[in-house]
Amino acid sequence: MESTRDAIDFLGGQAAIWILATVYFGCIIGERLWYLARNWRYNSADAWCSVGLNLLSSVLNLIFSLLIPLALYVLIFDQFRLGEEMALWLAIPLAFLAHELAYYSDHRLAHRVGLLWAFHAIHHSSNAFGIWNHASYVPRLGWLDRVLMTPKMHKVHHANQPQYIDRNYSQVTLLFDRMLGSVAYIEEEPDPGLVKRVYDNNPLTAQFAGLKQLKERMDTAARWEDKLGYLWRPPEWSHDGVCRSDCPKYMGLKLG
Repeated sequence: MESTRDAIDFLGGQAAIWILATVYFGCIIGERLWYLARNWRYNSADAWCSVGLNLLSSVLNLIFSLLIPLALYVLIFDQFRLGEEMALWLAIPLAFLAHELAYYSDHRLAHRVGLLWAFHAIHHSSNAFGIWNHASYVPRLGWLDRVLMTPKMHKVHHANQPQYIDRNYSQVTLLFDRMLGSVAYIEEEPDPGLVKRVYDNNPLTAQFAGLKQLKERMDTAARWEDKLGYLWRPPEWSHDGVCRSDCPKYMGLKLG
């Protein structure tokens, strides 16, 4: 592969879904064998719930992507794509930085907008961790923890301690977290899970736990302008200053 076009044709080919599925489930099996070999406790219920949520989320994303997002993507790709003939050695780092910024922005919005958080919160509902950058058994990695989103640094993002909430949004590096003031390094051991924990290993009900909590917060308001405020304001916001969400670091402050 020499050009961006060649890479797109290869990665978007018919075998792509099978490659991804093989890697995904291969990692799950490998993790389970790793735990068994060391006689560690493995939370199977939590693990299968996470798998179910991932598959359910993929289906929901596919359904919604068939509407406006897909049409917009096709329009942009056909009319405004840049550098199709750009040398691959240059296109890859530029695409990587663009993806890092897009991921960071999308992820930060998902935490700071009430309605978006209602959908994203389920990703934080697990009280344990699994494959890839969620592998909580991976130890600290020294200087790499200062520049990359290592498993331990991503565990910080999933932690429910006040100093860790809404930190470390990036996917691969800490570049944009450091640039935009949202980085947090490890102090005490991160404790994964929501502040208002979810103990539901049924993916069909756990998927909508965030929406249920959002409705409960909206129901506390009498005025419609306050009810709608819960949709677009940060999840710790409340119309009367009472903390009803993942907001221990805001305790004692006026939130209304």
